[in-house]
Amino acid sequence: MKLIYFFIISILSLFLYLFAPDKYDFNFCVTVFILFIVSGVLQIIEDLKEHNNFFNFYVLFFISFLYVNFVYPIFIFPTDPDYFPVFKFFKFDSNLMSKTTALAQLGFSFYCLGVSFFSVIKKPKINKSKMELNLSLKDVIIYKYIINILTFLFLFLCISIFFIARDGIFSRDPFAFEETPPALIVFSQVVLTICILLSFLRINYFEENKSFWSVLRFNKILLISILLFLFMFIYPGDRGPAIQVVLTFIFCYSIFVKPIKFKLFLFIVLIGMFVLTFISYARINMDVGIGNGGNEGAKIGSLTDIGMDLIVNNRNLYVGYEIAEKQGLNYGKSMFYYIFSPFPMLPSYVSGELFDAEPMELATSTIITEYSKANYGLGTNLIIDLYMQFGVLGVLIFMFILGYFIANVSNRKSIIAILSFTFFMSYYIYIPSSSMFDSIRFIVWSITVYYIFYYFFNPGVKNKLHGTTI
Repeated sequence: MKLIYFFIISILSLFLYLFAPDKYDFNFCVTVFILFIVSGVLQIIEDLKEHNNFFNFYVLFFISFLYVNFVYPIFIFPTDPDYFPVFKFFKFDSNLMSKTTALAQLGFSFYCLGVSFFSVIKKPKINKSKMELNLSLKDVIIYKYIINILTFLFLFLCISIFFIARDGIFSRDPFAFEETPPALIVFSQVVLTICILLSFLRINYFEENKSFWSVLRFNKILLISILLFLFMFIYPGDRGPAIQVVLTFIFCYSIFVKPIKFKLFLFIVLIGMFVLTFISYARINMDVGIGNGGNEGAKIGSLTDIGMDLIVNNRNLYVGYEIAEKQGLNYGKSMFYYIFSPFPMLPSYVSGELFDAEPMELATSTIITEYSKANYGLGTNLIIDLYMQFGVLGVLIFMFILGYFIANVSNRKSIIAILSFTFFMSYYIYIPSSSMFDSIRFIVWSITVYYIFYYFFNPGVKNKLHGTTI
């Protein structure tokens, strides 16, 4: 029955997109917004019936998607269009807002349709409170060795990153990690995510009455390394890697230790958004300025400021649509960097040979930034990233695939699925405001690292299992 509901919503969303007014219409945008709320709430209710955990991808993706695509046209533009500097200093065609808001809802409805389609076809049988793997004693012994090795590897990576960027860190330079190889930071996040996930799996295996205090039995060296990692990035104002670590930790706790109820979830979301916004404004005020507009002396002045980093991506939706209408579609060129990113140097080689360009020159984020003539990156938007490459049909197909994929990996009881889903959970804030394939490198590297170490330790553990002390 729910598949029929989402199919009807998708048809209504398509109708609204096709007949959207050619100028900003507040009432139209509100109608689209209501349909979005209905879609999201129905999806969340269906998931909560199966998983008694509010800290799940569907709830968090819904919130992030709301801020990235709907807050500005509904709550900000009608009263103060220039409230955020990015809308003031970099102009856009407001006549496209109704059409693009409807496009965002159309994409979201097909994402919900993909999730629902998987549920109907596969009819998964799920534990009401948490996801569990059928681990053997051999597995958890191997996990102990993997955690020990990767903990020291992660500590080494942290120290390496710290010494490369130490001057920028202590001077609180927002660009402290500009000289740090991006692959080094990505690899450190991969190693840490595997350590956190396997640690929680061991807690889940050995302890029947799990609680918050179970987490304190973590490897102390790993905990110290995590704190060092968080300090390195938060102190100069670079929140991205720190956010992913915190989200990974909370997600694993909610899945393997104790589901997070509504009140605690609401507290985490509000505190998290306030802290992130505070760090963002602190970064702006460190004599960095805002694009061509200079330093505005930013401060948190209203509730709409909470989530500023997501709201500013509303503009990318409108500008990206304008670019696609004027310059045409690029038919997948923007995907090359992300698809080949797991393989060092391959993105540069492929894009150079095929398009005579650097990989990031083809990214929709770069195209939007250059079109806007901004002197700093403006980012992109999930919906418009797909639209600029494949048009409306691409939005429908890929958002459907995204929904199906998320439903698939969240219901599979395998280490590959859990690793993939963990990275999606740690990236949920950025998915609506980035390329759909942005997390490919994280997932491929994490699976590769996991299996290298798993099969390295497997023969020895298998031979010595009965004499092993855990």
